[in-house]
Amino acid sequence: MGDQARKRIVRFNQTCAATRRTSRRAFTLVELLVVIAIIGVLVALLLPAVQAAREAARRMSCANNLKQIGLALHNHHDAKKSFPVNMNGSGPQTGSNQWGTGLYSWSTYLLPYMEENSLYESIDFSVNMADVGNVPFNPRIGNEHRNAAAAATVVPTLLCPSESYERTELMGTAKSAPANYVANIGWPASSTGMDGTRQVPAKHNGFIGVVHPTEDYDWYSGPTRAKQFTDGLSHTMACSERLITTIANMVELDQAKDLRLVSMCAGSNPNTPQSLAGYYQYAKNSHNDITRTKLVGRAWISGSPLVGNTFMTVLPINSFNGHFESTGQRLINMTTPSSQHPGGVHTLLGDGRVEFTAEDIDMRIWWAMGSRDGGETINSSN
Repeated sequence: MGDQARKRIVRFNQTCAATRRTSRRAFTLVELLVVIAIIGVLVALLLPAVQAAREAARRMSCANNLKQIGLALHNHHDAKKSFPVNMNGSGPQTGSNQWGTGLYSWSTYLLPYMEENSLYESIDFSVNMADVGNVPFNPRIGNEHRNAAAAATVVPTLLCPSESYERTELMGTAKSAPANYVANIGWPASSTGMDGTRQVPAKHNGFIGVVHPTEDYDWYSGPTRAKQFTDGLSHTMACSERLITTIANMVELDQAKDLRLVSMCAGSNPNTPQSLAGYYQYAKNSHNDITRTKLVGRAWISGSPLVGNTFMTVLPINSFNGHFESTGQRLINMTTPSSQHPGGVHTLLGDGRVEFTAEDIDMRIWWAMGSRDGGETINSSN
């Protein structure tokens, strides 16, 4: 074999080797699709874990917000010798187009104890926290109100990080800032207790007091003090959380799919918690009197019950809400705790502990946790 032939064979072998190396480095279409499929499966497996981790972080932040509220409640008690009240009612007129004190929420009075002292100092408490009009059943806050700027100020400690919201003109042109956290006001005046033995109209038995500037119904109370909690602060709920209404206007009310965002008008006859819950189940199924249905969660500054900054332990967690408009029970709202957290809500106990309460909690335990002085026993056998 000549030199030229040998050179051609060597070049041929080199070319084949290079071709084999090139073919080993490249992906075929099938291989590429397999790799993409594997990556997709891994992402699908990883995404729920990432979302769960994010929700766990948000739940921790939400619990911390309630912990801060608990500290503020006790600091308020140390300074004022009582817990704050929820101020209901329109109050007396004090001049042309002006109203007296009233309609300030319990959380408004906590601001100095939540590092929001400048916001608290900006509020003019000499005027009612609503425009002149159909107060308290339509507590609107307009741009001309003296406290419009304060009402529109977002207070981060009052918002759950798992919640989404936007400021709308649903409650007035001031576009008041909402809140997620609600305070326990016990049972309605018409509740005859778990076994029907409570005298009605009954006295207020919740954590924070509820007062009216001008009217004196039997149910209303002044500020509550630690010594009044004969069931024990550790056995009485102070606060929980509630979803913020996402509806932008009343026209959308009929289209509301989530009944946790609305409050339906209730009856006024004496009832046990069991029968009240049954009544509301009927109201839920029949959309009872949509013209008297209200929306909740619209302004942290407002003490109007129809804004829903308070709650009662009558209905199951994450169910729906109701309110009374009848004489003797006016301004009582049976807002029910709800949240974006799967399976339940955070609750702040009177001693400052924060727990996650499952939505399938035994109802007798749930009712008992709302009462400060009923002598109910809270244990797993109830």
